[in-house]
Amino acid sequence: MTGFIVRRLLSAVLVVRRGRPSAVALTVALLIAGTVATVDPLMNHWYFIAVRPDAQRGAVMPVPAGHRTYESQDLEGVHSGPYVERLTDRTLGSGESAHFTGPGAIVVLDGQVSVTTGGRTTDLSAQAGVTIAGGDEASVRVASGSARVLAVELLPSP
Repeated sequence: MTGFIVRRLLSAVLVVRRGRPSAVALTVALLIAGTVATVDPLMNHWYFIAVRPDAQRGAVMPVPAGHRTYESQDLEGVHSGPYVERLTDRTLGSGESAHFTGPGAIVVLDGQVSVTTGGRTTDLSAQAGVTIAGGDEASVRVASGSARVLAVELLPSP
């Protein structure tokens, strides 16, 4: 949004100063800044979440600068028929916990957590994840600091 306002402001200055040498330099600067803003791979973070068969994994990313943060194992226990995909983006503070139901997956976006599912506890840090089997419950706990997690749960359609 800020870039849009800056471009509008610079465009207004160009109209006022048209025909002067500084207007040409300003136009060049505006074009370069706009081009850099659209190709900067660090400008946005993209998370693509898809439920798809094993055969389709590793496919080409829809965004050229994209990379795989976490790719879940095959989701077990997915009910036949319609289902609802619930996406939860949650920030947890020190000592806080959250519970999620499988089938699904949890990805840690920032910080460190311990995830307990199926009787096993796994310590995860940023850019790592875990798959939750159908019927299992996962408990995410932050020991210290804070953490941001993204969870996808497949729930039977109401």
